[in-house]
This record gives sequence, structure tokens and C-alpha cells, in this order.
Amino acid sequence: MRFFVGYVFISVIITAIALAYLWPHIPKTTVGWLLLLVLAPPVYVLLELLGSVTFSDSLVARLFGVAGGFSSVVRIAYGVVVFLLLAGAIIFAASQVPESIREFIRNQFR
Repeated sequence: MRFFVGYVFISVIITAIALAYLWPHIPKTTVGWLLLLVLAPPVYVLLELLGSVTFSDSLVARLFGVAGGFSSVVRIAYGVVVFLLLAGAIIFAASQVPESIREFIRNQFR
């Protein structure tokens, strides 16, 4: 029971963060709210994990062969490249979604 209460509490916080990012495109239907409540927490956790792994010192040291801290310019360039790759993958995946599903989702967030 404690796990469920904790999950609901964290989900409410993450959903509030997602609403702030989605503003002014908040859900207008019950299905839209359910989509937001179900999808926001796992997507947020997945992206946070991806960010922490991508920018971990051990991964960066293996990629660039730098034992200690390294130039912030290199770290920023690395972050920009990772962002562009991720954004490109998301845009490509979104372009592959059938129009009927896009229209359904669009109607939930008008």
C-alpha cells in the first residue's frame, strides 16, 4: 500500500511538471487526462535515466578518453549532438505514426 501511495504522489508531481511543459495544450477530454496520467511518469523517468547515463562521468571518460573533468565546451558540444540525435529520432518516430492516431491524440489536447 505504501508503494501505491508513493507512486501516486510522485505521479502527481510528474504530471504537474508535464502540464507545465504542455501549457497551453492541456488535455480537454477524459481520455486525454488518462493518457497524460499514464504516460507522463514513465516517460519522465525514462528521459531522466537517459540523461543521467548519457552525461555520466564514466561514459564521457570512455568516449573521450578523459580521466578527470574535461572542457565545458566539449561537454556542451556533446550535449548538443545527443540532443539533436534524440530530437531527430523523436521527429522520425512521430512522422511514422498513422494520421488516424495523430488526429485522435490531437483531439485530446485541443
